[in-house]
Amino acid sequence: MHAQRVGVSLSAGAGMLSTFLPWVSLPLVGSIAGTKGDGWFSFGFCVVALLAALGGDRSRTMGAGSALLAMVMGALSAALAVWKFVDLHSAISDDNPFARAASIGPGLYLLAIAGFALILLPLMVRQR
Repeated sequence: MHAQRVGVSLSAGAGMLSTFLPWVSLPLVGSIAGTKGDGWFSFGFCVVALLAALGGDRSRTMGAGSALLAMVMGALSAALAVWKFVDLHSAISDDNPFARAASIGPGLYLLAIAGFALILLPLMVRQR
């Protein structure tokens, strides 16, 4: 498999995995995974990016359409992660002491990294 497709596939897989990891941790309640809300959108975006990477001749780079599709899905995933960061940060900044004890979980960080990687990888790995 071409290095570009491997990178996109691994990034999409990481984005899919992030759905099942904690997105926020709350005291007394515990962790809340992406599966409890908008994480299913990011899961779907990453599935589409994975399918774009696995389609066609795997020994060659992705076609322009497939690469663009993976990049758009990465942008949507990254935008969702940034939106959640802002939303959770504003909730954590409230005067409610319970909300101040909340923290952003590793799943949301992984989604942001995977989303930005899906944007960059089709552009960066284009030889052959």
